[in-house]
Amino acid sequence: MLFMAKKAILLSFALRAVTVTTYAAGIERTDETTSTDASIRVVQSGTKINEGARFPLVFVGNWQKALASPKVEKMLPIDHKVVWAEGPLVREYRDRDDTDEPSSVLYFSDTTTAIIYRLLGRKRLEVWAIHAGGIDPTEHPNLAEPGSNGMATDELDGEFVVINQHGLRRVIKCRLDDHAPGAPLSECPDFEVIADSFTDQEKNKFKLNSPNDVIVHPIDGSVWFTDPIYGLLEKERFCDEWNCERHGSYLDEKSETGWKGVYRFDRYTKAVDLVARYHRRPNGLAFSPDLKTLWIADSTIGNPSLTSYDIVVPTATLDNFGDGSDGHNYGKDKEEDHDKKNIRTNANHRRLLYIDTKAKEILNSATLGMTLGTTEGLPHLTGGEGVTDGIKIDPDTKYIWTSIPNGVAVINPDSKEVICQILLGINTSNVAFGDKGEVWLTGARGIWRVQKSLATSSISKREEL
Repeated sequence: MLFMAKKAILLSFALRAVTVTTYAAGIERTDETTSTDASIRVVQSGTKINEGARFPLVFVGNWQKALASPKVEKMLPIDHKVVWAEGPLVREYRDRDDTDEPSSVLYFSDTTTAIIYRLLGRKRLEVWAIHAGGIDPTEHPNLAEPGSNGMATDELDGEFVVINQHGLRRVIKCRLDDHAPGAPLSECPDFEVIADSFTDQEKNKFKLNSPNDVIVHPIDGSVWFTDPIYGLLEKERFCDEWNCERHGSYLDEKSETGWKGVYRFDRYTKAVDLVARYHRRPNGLAFSPDLKTLWIADSTIGNPSLTSYDIVVPTATLDNFGDGSDGHNYGKDKEEDHDKKNIRTNANHRRLLYIDTKAKEILNSATLGMTLGTTEGLPHLTGGEGVTDGIKIDPDTKYIWTSIPNGVAVINPDSKEVICQILLGINTSNVAFGDKGEVWLTGARGIWRVQKSLATSSISKREEL
């Protein structure tokens, strides 16, 4: 995000092509859990994360305000086959037998091999679900990212996980913890399709582009997701916008809607509403700790940004909303009352959450006053170092953690101050907060872990409204 650089989307296609062909094609369902012991190696500043890193690990800025120490832990075994790790989700480990076992597990998607992995502490990495995008990747050999992407816990029913599927261009939910390891995701218990299309005011129905990131609001249980077009990338044309040879994105031509939007799914009416359509490449999503602000990361080439919107509570009752396609501008009915007991009432009087149609604040290179992803003494950005992708907001400090070229940045949105940058020299995709101050980073052929300077947050900590 927040950098003036070209975008090679996520990582070089050369790296993906070889691995996807040899790995995804060999994935079959098995009664055995495919697992391997995870090895942890601590990387200090000045040491390369791996042989493919562009430069040694470096911390830029006041890292003491965000991190407990200037080091990064590599969490995957040397012989792992992960290509592009995305959608990290930390959940409580329910099958814990004794105190020596970890209290939480990390799920993450490999968008290229269509696998959801489960990383169990320092013990093992498991192939948890295959065909995670809803399709067999071997039957779609030219699709670059046929797998799942963002995942989120259902805040009103913690047994369920909401998952975005690139392959079938939809959002689903199921009880992921109870899934049979190594089985197709379609066999996940209580599997349900949440959204796969959008209906406009004229009742025209359009298939979604490729849902990317997803979050669930704890107040009304609404599911919010971005719908850019990266899931439509082709292996033979792994480019976007003016990075393509003819200086135009073939991805835009594949969109049925004609836009790349941010949507809200209502769990009661089942309506899918378009809440933001003016972002060219909406990507990551995050709610502020007080749940009153929505942040959207935009990965537009040459103009990436983070944009905030006020979350508002319309005064209209459920009956006034109809099926969600009546064209009513819900954002106009602003109300400051965010009392949970007034919002989460019976279905006939429940008030729904939307966002103001006008953005409140924008963070980009101009407002931050710097280019992220590089510093003095490091190579200039050339466009293949990564993008603004996944974002999370620390409930303790209110800082935004976001992927940037070569790593991750920590930003104070109030002061527009870049607290620090963790430059790995590798393309990164997303961030997830764990228990006891853990912060998980995902990206090209890796899962990494750092420790926050404040370790008071839990997996699901929220402020009271």
